[in-house]
Amino acid sequence: MEPLAVPAIVLGLGLLWTWPVLPVPVYGTVVVLVIAFVAVFLPQGYRGVTSSILQVDKDLEDSAVLLGSRRTKAMSYVTLPLMRVGLVSTLLLLLLLCMRELSAALFASDTRLLSILIFDNYDNGAMQGAASVSLLYCGVILVITLLAKSLGAKSVDGAR
Repeated sequence: MEPLAVPAIVLGLGLLWTWPVLPVPVYGTVVVLVIAFVAVFLPQGYRGVTSSILQVDKDLEDSAVLLGSRRTKAMSYVTLPLMRVGLVSTLLLLLLLCMRELSAALFASDTRLLSILIFDNYDNGAMQGAASVSLLYCGVILVITLLAKSLGAKSVDGAR
């Protein structure tokens, strides 16, 4: 939970100062963005996944093992389908939070994210460019939301 106490701009500056010094050639790549987003959003992902794991009782998996299934097969056929809604909703939340993150992504990489592109267009006075990228941003969010809804829970009778 420590990343919640550190502002994202401080984390972004820390990444800016750390990666050029290290002998690993990842500065300016997408890998640094992934590291920054994992560091910033780890607490939210941890809480979402933890609640999904705690909702599924271990006895369900143990009963499948008792009936002759291997532990990995029991986990893939019993536990993971029961956790699917919580995992997909946590993934959607983290993806949407990553899309609107500006401060950690601003310093971490040379890659231009949509949020940074909108901010640059607005800051430079290109309102039409900012509006068009914002519309693209809304379309991407709509597609992600519809994809997550299709991967989410389905009722027994097929209605959603």
